[in-house]
Amino acid sequence: MELNVIAQDLGNRLGIEIVVSEEGSFGLEVDGMSIVVETIAGTQSVVVSSLIAQPPPERMEGLYGILLKANHRFAATAGSTLSLDPESGEVALGRILDLRAMDGEEFFNALEGFVNTLETWRETVSEFRAMPPPVESAADDMPQFGGMNGFMQV
Repeated sequence: MELNVIAQDLGNRLGIEIVVSEEGSFGLEVDGMSIVVETIAGTQSVVVSSLIAQPPPERMEGLYGILLKANHRFAATAGSTLSLDPESGEVALGRILDLRAMDGEEFFNALEGFVNTLETWRETVSEFRAMPPPVESAADDMPQFGGMNGFMQV
């Protein structure tokens, strides 16, 4: 199905006008989240994407581990992919949809699933950002005796 037809059907379902650009893209806002739908050149597929949130700079390593585990075999992304946007530095969510295999209802359902996944990850990253940084291990603050790995020299 063509992107123009799918966009028109989506607009009718949502009660809004959606205009597809000459480049084959459109955007919409759902629950305060901006979503972009862009044609992949030379295909009948689109990328649906959105920025989620700015990751906490002091806790990037911990968040990256969570994102990588979620991406593995789409374990916690419902067919989407989590990434880091190189321009903004924000965590992003994206999904490729093949329009040849979809009608308007299937596109709407896929978009609804994307929005649900996006909301979950927006909450996850926001909560991760709000958490206090991990406390240094108490063992790091313990005095060392005689430089022998915790044994006291007699």
